[in-house]
Amino acid sequence: GLGKPLDADKLRPHLEALRLAWPTIGLVVAGGLSAETLHLVKPLLPDFPDISIDTEGLLRDADDRLDLQKAGDYLQRALELFE
Repeated sequence: GLGKPLDADKLRPHLEALRLAWPTIGLVVAGGLSAETLHLVKPLLPDFPDISIDTEGLLRDADDRLDLQKAGDYLQRALELFE
């Protein structure tokens, strides 16, 4: 929830270790994801095509309310990314 950007290079060895230890576990990544930063997930997709993504903070306004425009933009970009 700190909005720090996802670093695919740092995450990859951890994801690989988790997949090796527990091949059926669902993997989820997060880290500063929004419509504008979903490209950070793209390098992981060839090896982890079934990965889930999580976002929260960057889809909220200054009063901590969900910004429906930001949420809609995020959903649209996520659908495009995972096509």
